[in-house]
Amino acid sequence: MRQQRQTALLFRSFCSRTFWLILFVAIAALLTGCEPQIGDRCGDSADCASGATCDRTVEGGFCTIEDCRPGDCPSEAVCIEFARHESFCMRSCDDDDDCRRDHVCIDDGQEHPYCFAADG
Repeated sequence: MRQQRQTALLFRSFCSRTFWLILFVAIAALLTGCEPQIGDRCGDSADCASGATCDRTVEGGFCTIEDCRPGDCPSEAVCIEFARHESFCMRSCDDDDDCRRDHVCIDDGQEHPYCFAADG
């Protein structure tokens, strides 16, 4: 009988620890997975990650970092130089599936293909 009680207590302790560990991992995943990234939709710069701004000239807004240099952008992005020597961090991609629904993957000879508005 005593053995059964000890086994039951150990089982409850294990389940309690497992529950808290799973809960902690889930909360950590939610907190890190929800951080805005370059290329995300935005209404204003507060919707973007720290240091990024919301480019409202793109329909639905576009989180970016202006006047970047190669290597300045976050890991999900690449610095692209456009006409008039303007540069912006753009979401990097391998194909259209890496871009948000209204964007396509452009490969125009830059360092890496990047997502851009489908109509632009």
